[in-house]
Amino acid sequence: MKNSNYYISSFLALLLLAPIALGKTGKAGQVGELQIEPYMFEAANGLKVDAERGFLNVPEKRGKTDSRLIKIAFIRFRSISASPKSPIVYLAGGPGSSGIATARGARFSMFMALRDVGDVIVLDQRGVGQSIPNLTCSNSLDLPLD
Repeated sequence: MKNSNYYISSFLALLLLAPIALGKTGKAGQVGELQIEPYMFEAANGLKVDAERGFLNVPEKRGKTDSRLIKIAFIRFRSISASPKSPIVYLAGGPGSSGIATARGARFSMFMALRDVGDVIVLDQRGVGQSIPNLTCSNSLDLPLD
């Protein structure tokens, strides 16, 4: 049986990279490069759980092989099952929603329960949350009401 890093990278590659050819290199790494590190995930209610935080390099413009790379962020909650099934991937609605932020809120207990089935992966969309670059506009426009 292959390790879970293989499954997560394969799934994310299929999800995010299917329309492009792999192999672009540059200062930011390579297309498809996967970085995973231990991470202490803390929910809004203060509960903490060991997890992994990862980044997957993808081209900014999928159809353009010389496009700059961006990093898609995700958190993986490892399965607690003795024989886990395929990973469960949560894609937040949008545009502009963070799956990682959603996991910190009211759905935290649901994601923890789903670990009985398989790894649970929450994904930040391009430009959102922990993905790099973060394109969230922090300024507000104070327009007159009239």
